[in-house]
Amino acid sequence: MTRRRRLQPKRIGTTMLDANAELIAVGYRGFWVEEDAARRTWWQGIATVHGERLRAKWVAAFPGTRPAFDWVTRLPPWPLLSEPDTYDAERAHIEVGGVRYWHCGSPWQRPQAEVLREIGEVDAAEYRRHREWINAGAAVAYSVDDGWVCEWVAAGV
Repeated sequence: MTRRRRLQPKRIGTTMLDANAELIAVGYRGFWVEEDAARRTWWQGIATVHGERLRAKWVAAFPGTRPAFDWVTRLPPWPLLSEPDTYDAERAHIEVGGVRYWHCGSPWQRPQAEVLREIGEVDAAEYRRHREWINAGAAVAYSVDDGWVCEWVAAGV
């Protein structure tokens, strides 16, 4: 019998999720840089340990979209139509393992809900909720596990 090493480090099971790490994992700009966030294993750890719960919170707040850790770990790239030519706080990317993940929106990218719908990630009911959310003004209130709502934190990726 061959003994195989686990593909993911044991420390993934003990990944602590403070407010800053949660903000970065779902796509907000944190208060400080998480050094491990430049490594894919950090994102995989978040997705493995906390992904289901965080995804449910995210989709409840922002239907038709997915948190950043999903784009890094399991979804196909959200393609750029053209690379942004100016800097703006909303036009950002993160770099994980030498790969850039952009979240710069229109006109540089197609709407996230459309891309997710095409690949079957978003069903008709969620797309309907997405349209209602957009028509209601697209509120950006996400509650972190620590209990506070981060609608005032700059959204990043």
